[in-house]
Amino acid sequence: MKQRLFNLLVALDQFLFCVATLGGSMPDETASAAAYRGELLGYWTGRVFRPLIDRVFWFDKRHCFQAYMSEVNRTQAQGYSKHPPTSSSPLP
Repeated sequence: MKQRLFNLLVALDQFLFCVATLGGSMPDETASAAAYRGELLGYWTGRVFRPLIDRVFWFDKRHCFQAYMSEVNRTQAQGYSKHPPTSSSPLP
């Protein structure tokens, strides 16, 4: 149940960020990861929003950095494919 709630919150984050940027966000990127990437690239939005987001998630040290690294390393969906398709799977 906890994993499902987390998945829903991440999906909501990605959706709202996409809406806020009028579709200009990268696919599958959260606002936290985008804020860190923006700061790395020197965008004012990253310099403003990355510290704010990190303060909101005060209990999660370096939240935006960790979100960015999860995107870079493709580890944001740990455990997503718990049951990989088998040879008898109806999927190709």
